[in-house]
Amino acid sequence: MTATPLAAPSGLLPAATPSRAVAPVALPGCALTVVVTALFGLLGLVPAAVHASRAEQAGASGRVYWEAFGTTFAVCVVFYVVALAALLTSLSTWSG
Repeated sequence: MTATPLAAPSGLLPAATPSRAVAPVALPGCALTVVVTALFGLLGLVPAAVHASRAEQAGASGRVYWEAFGTTFAVCVVFYVVALAALLTSLSTWSG
């Protein structure tokens, strides 16, 4: 006795469902967040929020964009404080 596959009610075998390959989603880079933050300060929050939201919608973490914003903003603040201190020092020695 040979085994026969179970047939669908119409007498045919059910069609196999094709597997669908999901293409990976390209996440936005951090460069725009870094550049906007370096040039315009707190306005870097806008690209950081938009890119983090897109990354989370794609199932990835948006943390990298917030880290890019925070690191760039902190570096810029330190740079401006040092530049201001150097300027004030040079002005106080120049004036007298």
